[in-house]
Amino acid sequence: MTQGAARALEKTGPLAADMVKKLNAGEVTVAQMLSVLGPVAVAEFQQTIVDIDSPENAPSTVAAKKTSNPLVASSLMTQTLTYIVRNK
Repeated sequence: MTQGAARALEKTGPLAADMVKKLNAGEVTVAQMLSVLGPVAVAEFQQTIVDIDSPENAPSTVAAKKTSNPLVASSLMTQTLTYIVRNK
């Protein structure tokens, strides 16, 4: 999902730069930094899923799903998208 990654990078890039400064200053941990960036990236991926309109669904599919978005049949895909910060 290149569009989602581009949107996430656009939103998290400036925030990440600020968080790295805080990390280097000892004001936040790596886990805290990622916990700030994760929800922003997830939100951008979710919005990309909602915004996609190509290829459009067939008329019979639109009638059944009530949407022409090829990735949305319900909100399950966007609701289950998440991030995890793991310590290795």
